[in-house]
Amino acid sequence: MLTARVEALGYMHLNVFEIVFAKLDAQDPEWTTYFEDSIARCSVLRDELDRYINIYNPKLTEAYKEWKRKNKDAIPDPVSKRAWIADIYKSKNKA
Repeated sequence: MLTARVEALGYMHLNVFEIVFAKLDAQDPEWTTYFEDSIARCSVLRDELDRYINIYNPKLTEAYKEWKRKNKDAIPDPVSKRAWIADIYKSKNKA
């Protein structure tokens, strides 16, 4: 049951991102940061985009592809994922 709820929340987020990316004329740094943070944290979002990327808005899919290019070596295996997320928070809070 929890897995279905997490997946549903992920799909809802993807729908929100799709609308935002479709309506924004230029890249909005706040939404882009939120999108990238969500993608980094949630494997449900990444898995959905990897499986069905062709059904989503081209601006959203391009943002995801760009994120993957920038982070291709950064996606951790599940064992080290918590440490990786903690490092992201530390680096963002230093600025």
